[in-house]
Amino acid sequence: MQGLLRIWKTFLDYFAEEGFLQKLEQKDKKAVVQFIDHSFVFSAAWSLCISIEGPYRRPFDKYFKEVCNGEIENLKKFNNRKILPPILDRGTIYDYVYKPETQEWAGWMKLVSEDDLGNFPASKQPQEIIVTTTDTIRYSYIQEWFINNSIPFLFCGPTGTGKSVYIQNVLLNTLSKDKFITIEIGFSAQTRSIQVQNIVDEKLQKIRRDTFGPAFGMKQIIFIDDLNMPKVEEYGAQPPIEILRQFLDQGGWYDLTGSHPFKNIIDTMLCCAMGPPGGGKSFITPRFQRHMNVVSFANADEAIMNTIFRTILKWFFKTRDFNSEVQGMEKKIVEATMKVYYKIQEDLKPTPLKSHYTFNLRDFSKVICGICLIGKQEMQTSEVAIRLWAHEASRVFGDRLINDTDKLWMLNIIKECVRAPFGASFDTIFAHLDTNKDGKVETLDEFRGLAFGDVLTPFGTLDRPYEEI
Repeated sequence: MQGLLRIWKTFLDYFAEEGFLQKLEQKDKKAVVQFIDHSFVFSAAWSLCISIEGPYRRPFDKYFKEVCNGEIENLKKFNNRKILPPILDRGTIYDYVYKPETQEWAGWMKLVSEDDLGNFPASKQPQEIIVTTTDTIRYSYIQEWFINNSIPFLFCGPTGTGKSVYIQNVLLNTLSKDKFITIEIGFSAQTRSIQVQNIVDEKLQKIRRDTFGPAFGMKQIIFIDDLNMPKVEEYGAQPPIEILRQFLDQGGWYDLTGSHPFKNIIDTMLCCAMGPPGGGKSFITPRFQRHMNVVSFANADEAIMNTIFRTILKWFFKTRDFNSEVQGMEKKIVEATMKVYYKIQEDLKPTPLKSHYTFNLRDFSKVICGICLIGKQEMQTSEVAIRLWAHEASRVFGDRLINDTDKLWMLNIIKECVRAPFGASFDTIFAHLDTNKDGKVETLDEFRGLAFGDVLTPFGTLDRPYEEI
C-alpha cells in the first residue's frame, strides 16, 4: 500500500505545476477526476498488482477489473462511475502505460520508434544485445520513473529474467552522466557491512560539517545486486542489509573514523535486485522491504522468448554475411532449443541427488550465444548448423546430467528435434559418428564424438575459428 501511495503521489505532484490544473479544466469538466482515477489505476498496477507472480497475473487482472467496475458482491462501487479506461478491455492492466503529460493510455510498444527495433551495431557481441520487447520497455520505464522521483525500488524474480541487465542498461546507457553517479555493489554470502559502508563512503563528498553526498546538482544511485545473498548471522540479521536499512531509516550511518558522530547522506537513493529466497538466498526483513517498491519479474513467455532469440540469431547471421541457407535456420534453431528447454524442465526435475537439475533462461541464452561463436566459413550448410545446435544443447543441458539414463533421454530429445522442427534425418546428418557402421547413431559413445571448438588452432594465433572437430 505504501508503494501505491508513493507512485500515486508522483502523479498528484503534477497539480503543483503552474497551469496544469487550468489546462485540465479547459480540456474537459471531468478531466481532473479522470486524471486522478487513471493515475490511481496505473499506480495500483505497478505496486499492488506487479508483486503477483507471472501465472497468477491474468486471474488477478480479471479480479482487479471486477473490483474497479463494482462487480464484486457486497463491495461498494466507486460513486457509481467507471474508473477504468476503455483501452484496458483489450488487454491486461500490465499491457498499457498512462502518460500524465497527455492524459492518455498507450501500449508499451508505442513508446519506442519502429526504426529502433532490431537495429544493433555490427560491432556488438550477441550477449551484449538487449532486444526491445514489451518487458524491456515497461521495466525500463518504471525504473526511470522511480529514479526521477527518488523512490527506492527492488526488482525480484527468478534467475535469467534480466533484472540486473535492465537496471544496468538504464543506469549506464539511459540516464544522463551529467546528473547521475552510479555505485554498483554485488553482494555475496561473505559480504560484510563495513565493506558496503566503505565503498559508498569513498564516493561521497563533504557538503557541510556532518553532511555528505555527490557533487552539487548530481544524484547518486547505489545499485545492490543479489541483495539477499549475505549470510544470516546468529540472531537472524544480515548486517550488510541492516546498514542499508539504517541509511533508509535515518538518512545516513555512524562514521567509524570518529571524525563525525553521524554521517548524513543526501541526494542518494537505493535500487536493488534479488532472486527469490532459496538455494543460499535468504528472506529480507520487512523492516527493510517496507522502504522499497517491489517489482516482481515473471519468466518470459514463449512469444517473448521467440522474439528475443530469433532477433539475435537473425542479426548475427545477417551482419556476419552467412549464406541464405543458414540465414533461414534461425526460426528452427530457436524452436528446437525451446522444445528442449521446456521438455527438460518437465521430465528431469531436481531431486536430492540431482539438486542441480535447475534450468533457466540463462541456459537458453548460452545455447544461442554458443551458436554465435562460429564463423561463416565454418558453417556453410544447414547440416553443419544442425550439428552445431546439437553440440551446444548437449554442452549446456546434457553435460549437467549425471547418469546414462538421463543422457540417453537427452540424446532422444535431440533426435526428436532434428526430425521436427529441423525436418531432417538424424542418422543422415550424424552419419560420420556411426562407428559400428550399422547405419544408426544411437549410443552415447557414438554421440560423444560430436564436438566443436577452437583447440585445433595453434596457441597464440589471433584467428581461432570455432569449428567442427
